Amino acid sequence: MDRTLEISPGLLDAYSSIRDGKRSAIRARTAREVLGASVIRVFAPDTKTQLLKGLESVVVDTLPALADETAFREWFVMELSLLARVLKRCNPHRTSIYPGYKWGHATKVLAPYCRDMVLRTRYFTERDAQRLVPWLYVPLDGIVIHRIRGCGIVLPFRQIREIDTEQEFFNTQELLGSAAAQVGVPRALFDDVWMDR
Repeated sequence: MDRTLEISPGLLDAYSSIRDGKRSAIRARTAREVLGASVIRVFAPDTKTQLLKGLESVVVDTLPALADETAFREWFVMELSLLARVLKRCNPHRTSIYPGYKWGHATKVLAPYCRDMVLRTRYFTERDAQRLVPWLYVPLDGIVIHRIRGCGIVLPFRQIREIDTEQEFFNTQELLGSAAAQVGVPRALFDDVWMDR
């Protein structure tokens, strides 16, 4: 006997919930993806839960209204400060992340979150995403640092925890941005060297 399935009110409610919470679901899913084992392994056990909350509170909805790369940088630094506080609070005695807990480790959380929200979701319009892409930063970690050094660049740090100043972080981003612009690709794509391991 063939029975025709009928749509129930409960199924409609479930889909309505998905529709109404789509944007927050995209932010939450992206946060979970960014906080994979390669990022979270250096932190104390409860850090992931706190960073998930921190990433979900990052005010990404204001990105399309930013006027230029300078405004993006200011926005990034402000959001970074909040995530750095989470890292410091959850890892007060974790010497493996100091002194670069903010400009090394926190940027390793925020930069890929921004990249993925702009490049790998449909959270923003295509027009907004295209405008934001050149401003995105390369997440700096051991693999990326090793690859940059392999390209003949002498960096003032060898490990992510050694990136302890704003100047070191942004000097590296400016260098990568200049090189990327000369060949016509977004700076943030340098993180794809992870695929070359």
